Amino acid sequence: MSTLDDALDLAASHGLRPSPDGATVIEAGLDYRVIMATDETGNRWVLRIPRREDVSEGMAAEVRILDFVAPALRSEKVAVPDWRIRTPELVAYPALPGAPGLTLSETAEPMWHMDPADPDYAVRLGRLLACLHSVDAEEAKTAGVEVRSPEQVRQAWRDDITTVINEFTVAPALATIWHAWIEDDTCWPGHTVMTHGEIYPAHVLLDADGTITGVVSIEGFRWRPKCTAVLSHVSRGTSNTPSTDVKISVLAAFLELSCRFILAEILFLYRHCAVNNYCNERNKHKDSRRIRERCL
Repeated sequence: MSTLDDALDLAASHGLRPSPDGATVIEAGLDYRVIMATDETGNRWVLRIPRREDVSEGMAAEVRILDFVAPALRSEKVAVPDWRIRTPELVAYPALPGAPGLTLSETAEPMWHMDPADPDYAVRLGRLLACLHSVDAEEAKTAGVEVRSPEQVRQAWRDDITTVINEFTVAPALATIWHAWIEDDTCWPGHTVMTHGEIYPAHVLLDADGTITGVVSIEGFRWRPKCTAVLSHVSRGTSNTPSTDVKISVLAAFLELSCRFILAEILFLYRHCAVNNYCNERNKHKDSRRIRERCL
């Protein structure tokens, strides 16, 4: 039996009966296998099959995050998933409006459905980030959402770097840069905000005119220093990497709506970009590429 057949049978066991006609399997996600299918009434559904047990264990936290951020994003006319079925083996929800800006082909090649160098997209993304960062930490705690302090985030990065250095061969110069960044207090802002974690075109849904209509893959939502959310877009290296002007547009739109982007955060951004640029240079080597994907 195929992956698609298995998924449709699983959905049927929970009372949802999508058709195999026109159904597609999306293997791009690290945490979930995704199936897009249409039910007997013509409604499009997203079926998410967890790839690992720890993903299933994190579902309750995902639901709390969804419930918490949905009203804030709704004010910007941006939708998030509304889980109608939630079990350890299946999550299902009505498909959101729009389509992802980036998908993978059957041969795992990137397929762009938008122009990542479009300045209008940069402005819209910046406004989305600012909206997400505006949610209140105390309200998040009340809603049961984990809120991390700057030191907790910093320690998590420190632990990740230690793991990578222990598991892979890391150039001494690169390890020195990482450690200097972690230990430099001026690189770390004094507060954290809600971030998506992977806010790039594959997880952003767009309508025909490029308006952002939805955000998916919310399992990465966490409280982090503000700059990391911007960096997940502006420092991501691809063959269609946005120009410097577009990167600045993201930051400018973000700054327009967020007055708390203080000097310490700018220093954090500068240093973090330096680490990313160093890694980009080393991406010519297979081991270094694996290190970058794990750490950055």
